Amino acid sequence: MTMHTHQSHPDIVKRLNRARGHLSSVTQMVEDGRHCLDIAQQLHAVEKAIQQAKRTLVLDHRVMVISGVWKQVEGVAYPVG
Repeated sequence: MTMHTHQSHPDIVKRLNRARGHLSSVTQMVEDGRHCLDIAQQLHAVEKAIQQAKRTLVLDHRVMVISGVWKQVEGVAYPVG
């Protein structure tokens, strides 16, 4: 499989790592017997973080497709034009 990297990928990785850490905290909340509403609120925050990462990925992809032409520089795809 070839590398397919966009300028937004480092930001997406940061968002997903943040969501992973947050999800670990939520797991701990469940194990500690915290109130369900508190857990649900934190789960909602995790969902939003993942949705934002997905949104960034899809929007970046759309820009690349709409531009029609990509330029590969050191394994990173950039729109040309």
